[in-house]
Amino acid sequence: MDVELAMYYQPIICLNCDQIAGCEALLRVDGNSPVEYLSTLLPGALIEVTDLVVNAACDRLSYWHQFNDSLWVSVNLSSADLADPNLITRVCLAASRHGAPTRLIHLEISETTPIDQRALDTLHRLRDLGFRLALDDFGASLAGLDRLAAFEWDLTKIDKSLLPENGRDWRYSAVIDSLGALCRELGGRLCCEGIESQWQADQAKESGCELGQGWLWYPALPADQILSHTLIV
Repeated sequence: MDVELAMYYQPIICLNCDQIAGCEALLRVDGNSPVEYLSTLLPGALIEVTDLVVNAACDRLSYWHQFNDSLWVSVNLSSADLADPNLITRVCLAASRHGAPTRLIHLEISETTPIDQRALDTLHRLRDLGFRLALDDFGASLAGLDRLAAFEWDLTKIDKSLLPENGRDWRYSAVIDSLGALCRELGGRLCCEGIESQWQADQAKESGCELGQGWLWYPALPADQILSHTLIV
């Protein structure tokens, strides 16, 4: 099946200053979400796709670094990647090839991704090499608290399903407040995904979230539009 793969980048906002903190690298297949396409791939092919994304993101980060030396990029890793014994070599080669600082590369792991002791050892080695580790989609399943406690995550991204839509959703607000306090206690930062209104952004900030991501600010953008949208600040 012939498909067109393209890279997009969705900005992640610092809620305290309303400036761009980083961008999440997102793959698009024929202009759409890659979920259906990726579900048809075997582990080896999934790894090849991740390598494409990581290399593209590192190349873009190296270019951005000329204008802003604190802007970071995040890349999603699949369960196939985490099970691959060559993962560390792969991401290190990509960073080295493009001259991208590892401290500005966030590797995102979904909370539903199986994490055994071997995977934990890999995550610790990646962190020792300077990469930042993020727990993605937190709250999307019952595995969240176990995943949160299993590793010292640099960033926890709260799934949009937990984000209250308005002031009447006080139970959701209470959950976000508690997660904010928990993440601060564990030493990591918190990001709310899927923010679409200023009320949600204000709620996230009041709950202790430092970062936000969503259509309130920007959709995912083609790489060549980042500078034209003055996202480098």
